[in-house]
Amino acid sequence: MSVDNHLVRAMCEFCFAQADNGFAHHGMTVDDFSRLKLAKAMGAAFQRASSTISELAEGRYAPDDVLIGAGSANGELAGHSKTAAAKTRTSAGKSPPLTLTGLFGDWWREAQAAGRKPSTHESYQSTVKSLVAFLKHDDAKRITAEGMVIICGVTEGRTS
Repeated sequence: MSVDNHLVRAMCEFCFAQADNGFAHHGMTVDDFSRLKLAKAMGAAFQRASSTISELAEGRYAPDDVLIGAGSANGELAGHSKTAAAKTRTSAGKSPPLTLTGLFGDWWREAQAAGRKPSTHESYQSTVKSLVAFLKHDDAKRITAEGMVIICGVTEGRTS
């Protein structure tokens, strides 16, 4: 067995072990397909982290682009960069709107790195555009749970 094949096998085993640990930690029993999906997602995350660490080690980064930790001790996800945090402040100290299209774009970058197909992007983008058109705004902060129930009812033909 070549060194490359040995490394690939070891990485696969590591990703599956991490997936199994995650499921066990949460007391979950899953089918093989779900186990495979999580192992692949973990592999993609490890690859992104490895690439980021390599770039940082070589001095290739802009200080504002370094990601804040992916998670915190209380289980909340950060996932925001210092650049994004800085952009949320304006000269008046107010936060600009958090846009649905911006959130979609951020999601797509992660989904694409995880192997989502372009057809997924097209379908979801169409849905986001329709939602923005229906709402007549692109401000994610203005959306409430009650509003989403109404939107879902309209799209399913239950209300007008």
